[in-house]
Amino acid sequence: MAGRGENGRGRGQAPDKGFNRELVILGIFALAVVAIFGGLFKLCVIDAPWLKERAEYQAVKTTVDVAKRGTIYDRNGEVIASSIESTTINLNPKDIDYTAAVTDAERAGLEEPQAAVAKILEQYLGKEYGKKYKDYYEMTTRQGTAYVVVQRRCDKELAKSVKEALKEARLQGVYYEADSTRVYPNGQTGSQVIGTVGLKMLDQDGNIVPDDQITGRTDLSEAYRGTSGLELQYDTLLAGVNGSIQQEKSDSGIPVAGGSIVVNKAQDGEDMICSIDIKLQQKAEKSLQKAIAKYKAKGGSVTVMDASTGEIYAACSLTKNTEKKKGDDDEPDYVYDAGKLWSVADSYEPGSTYKVLTAASVLANNSKVKTSTVFTVPEKLKVYDHTVTDSHERPGTERMSLDRIITESSNIGTVLASRKVSLSDLYKTYRKFGIGQSTGVDFPGAAQGILEEPKDWDGVQAANITFGQGVAVTGMQMVRAYGAIEQGGTMHVPHFLVSLPNNAEKSAEYAEKNGTTKKAASKKVCDQLTGMMRNVVTKGTGKAAAIKGLKVVGKTGTAEVAGSTGAYIEGAYIVSFCGWLDDTDCDLVCLVTIERPKTDEGGGPVCGPVFADIMSFAANRYQVGSTEG
Repeated sequence: MAGRGENGRGRGQAPDKGFNRELVILGIFALAVVAIFGGLFKLCVIDAPWLKERAEYQAVKTTVDVAKRGTIYDRNGEVIASSIESTTINLNPKDIDYTAAVTDAERAGLEEPQAAVAKILEQYLGKEYGKKYKDYYEMTTRQGTAYVVVQRRCDKELAKSVKEALKEARLQGVYYEADSTRVYPNGQTGSQVIGTVGLKMLDQDGNIVPDDQITGRTDLSEAYRGTSGLELQYDTLLAGVNGSIQQEKSDSGIPVAGGSIVVNKAQDGEDMICSIDIKLQQKAEKSLQKAIAKYKAKGGSVTVMDASTGEIYAACSLTKNTEKKKGDDDEPDYVYDAGKLWSVADSYEPGSTYKVLTAASVLANNSKVKTSTVFTVPEKLKVYDHTVTDSHERPGTERMSLDRIITESSNIGTVLASRKVSLSDLYKTYRKFGIGQSTGVDFPGAAQGILEEPKDWDGVQAANITFGQGVAVTGMQMVRAYGAIEQGGTMHVPHFLVSLPNNAEKSAEYAEKNGTTKKAASKKVCDQLTGMMRNVVTKGTGKAAAIKGLKVVGKTGTAEVAGSTGAYIEGAYIVSFCGWLDDTDCDLVCLVTIERPKTDEGGGPVCGPVFADIMSFAANRYQVGSTEG
């Protein structure tokens, strides 16, 4: 028998147990490596798109905590623009289903959950928001998204009804977010001044994102931003500062229970008190509309300003509705251009209301001229190749005092009186009264008008400017200039912002800015002008502006309208009246303009009654009393 070594192993002996263990361990290790690499392959290649999508939805999400837009009040504390609570309804198509409370047996007898949800949405929201069942069904079945907006700014109670109906039907997948809606309790009244807001997309810093940069962005939110009027002018104040909410959310957009949340609370917008008296505004709008309709005019404007402060109590303008077709009774004849005020944005030749400023220059710069100074006024005045005439016939050459020239609104007399001072003096006076300059009014789109320098005036223009042609002004400039006369020469900045009730520091800043004054003329000159304008109403061209029991001071105006070629349009005029209540504790100055009335009557008969109607209302509303005695 063969021998064996000390450690040898003979035939027929079982394999060594240690050797088997090594093989097993090696096999397990090999399987583990395969499993790991297989898992990595699945994770990185096969499941990558799904994981990426899930990561986008199930992660810490940052959403904007949109600031509540501030409320706008009129001067008496009445709300004229505010944001009320509403609800944005959205859904996740992947989550639309019956709840776990519905058994399999019950489910078999129920309709498709997407169709059931669509029916309830159509039942409660369809009529109110103009959508049909097919629209809602498309939302519930939409592919490739986990967030579908059903209705933004939905009425809060209506959203509550939808939620209850879906709960009762044991349906899930529809969600609700707190939101706000901008409302205007007075409807159309004051809409031009208040302006409008529009929904804009904001980034996480609250900046507006242009439309061409929105596609594909998931970090944006939607909020109201001002688009015109005071809503635009003070948008930064009213909008406030957005905050942010960082929160873990599931792929359906639902916060993860116990997940992290970091809140940077939004700073709500400032509330604002504006100068408008909504009741006087309503009166101004109605009175203007009535006059425009009576004379079948192209449009018109009213501005009422407190000359002692510059605060605008009422401002409106109407234009003919060019979109209205014959027989369309549902369309109004005249419309308000929301957010645009004619008195701010448009320039016009003022006509005879401008003569008062020419008289101011003559009285201020030539001590020999008084209101009683007499001028020889011919029936016609030749200025180079141009003939100046008056709007009303006169019996040949007359002797007329400066007082009578203004009272009867003589173009010829005004030109002759203006020759008592230099062209430079005239220009300087017009500038002192703010012509050709910014008024500083806090409203978008303000125009400055046109006042060329004397070196650019030819002989004809030098004559025409004195009675309000060859110069362009805005209604706001004329109100401010007349306000300076009412105040004895002190001119204030016209403005709409009165205060920010919750921000004393900011209010003080705006008060200082809007409280800036400028000296346009001496009190002596203003008193002389006031006396002449009182005669305009008592015995001149402005008799129709008289108010029983009150002394009205003012001036009429009738100006030709230039066409696109620069030539005046035959038979086209802008007529006006600007004035105030004298010897009272009321400092309101009112300008009425009507564009292209179909009548031969001038500013007195056409605009005077509108002035009287508005200022009578104001006198009664503010219990205006005489300061005499």
